[in-house]
Amino acid sequence: MDKKYLEFFKKILKKDLDKEINKYGNPIIKNYKRDKNK
Repeated sequence: MDKKYLEFFKKILKKDLDKEINKYGNPIIKNYKRDKNK
């Protein structure tokens, strides 16, 4: 897994998931899903 995604998921595990998604926005999630499907 790419390091930036690993750091992102570490953060959301420690904090409230919805708050993190709202703060960083959905593009990170979309990019992760897109990259994972390659």
